[in-house]
Amino acid sequence: GESRDELVNDKDKLLRGGATPGDGRTQEDQGQLVHLTGARSLLSLWILADHFAHRASVFTDRANVAVNSFIMMSGFVTQWAYGSRDLSRCGPVAQFLVRRLGRVALTTYVAMLGASALLTFTATFPSTRHLVYCLLFVEPWMDPEDWCPDGQSWTIAALMPSWILFPVTKRVLSSIERLYGVRGLLWTFFLLWCVSLGPSLMIFGLQGHITNVQHNLAYVWPPSQVPDFMLGMIAAMLARHEAPSWQVNQGLVLSDWERGFLADVALIGVFAAVLLIPSSGYHEGWEPLFNHALAPLLGIYFYGSAAAKGAGLSACLLTLPPLAQLGKYSFEVFLFQQPLFSAFEVLWIGGLNEILPKWVLAVAFMVTLYLLSGLYAELIEAPFVRWLRERTSTWSQ
Repeated sequence: GESRDELVNDKDKLLRGGATPGDGRTQEDQGQLVHLTGARSLLSLWILADHFAHRASVFTDRANVAVNSFIMMSGFVTQWAYGSRDLSRCGPVAQFLVRRLGRVALTTYVAMLGASALLTFTATFPSTRHLVYCLLFVEPWMDPEDWCPDGQSWTIAALMPSWILFPVTKRVLSSIERLYGVRGLLWTFFLLWCVSLGPSLMIFGLQGHITNVQHNLAYVWPPSQVPDFMLGMIAAMLARHEAPSWQVNQGLVLSDWERGFLADVALIGVFAAVLLIPSSGYHEGWEPLFNHALAPLLGIYFYGSAAAKGAGLSACLLTLPPLAQLGKYSFEVFLFQQPLFSAFEVLWIGGLNEILPKWVLAVAFMVTLYLLSGLYAELIEAPFVRWLRERTSTWSQ
């Protein structure tokens, strides 16, 4: 297998959150920055609130911003962890894909099959064709509105093309960086953002509004998320630059303090847009613009907070141990929320509604969700990841 030294530079004290040697976590986890692990815990709660406190506020309605953050963060962390790796040969590429997709597929299948089994109590069991397409991660390609048994699995299907294409996109972006430097990366960031947001913006300009169906096409359909993943990759490439080489104009070098301040300002901008812009409905009107519109601010935050080595008030708060610890299980929380909710729904209909108030059941649901996610991650997923790493340890030679 690979040592930690091969993945990251020991000088970078930020790369210590999310894993300890031998605990079975993947390379992407080991490469994560502590404050981003903490951010994942809050983003997963934001999405939970949207699903189970539906239409509670404009903030919960705009959880698509949290999903966009997760998509970009995946690109950022993947580039951060694997950016220096040689993925030009078949062996290392196969190793990357098996390790990256193996862990994700296992957890997604567990959640999806569990949700399918529970549908026999609460609804109609999905057709064989639909379930097979979902397990192959192709249903969102065929019909973005035909939800799989575990609805959240659409994000995994949306990320699959980006993970599979990563060795290619990494080479393309590295060539742009080598030929055109920081300016080339910034222009590429802008052009990718235009590709990501442009279709929705054009539809809004022509129609004066965006329908829910059009929202799903620009949000759930997998190709719509590839540019945002690449935006995260570019933010990581910019963050990897040492301070002396970060010169947009001659003599302009951003200090660690300035980068941290820039990250905080960008984050304030994200929440200001989410909280202050009036709502036009749920995923209709101008709301679908939030699917991609805030990507530049998110990119600035990822760049600033990481390059500043955790500087900035927001990064300091997000490194608090409770947030960082819960963030380790955000992926499992994200995927297990729906099947577990269905299980609680069966119990509620079965008679718990006559015994317990709703708030007690809600607390029990949250405690069970995080406990189940943690136990699964440590007792099932981690041993599987260790086995996967051992089986592929010689592929990069």
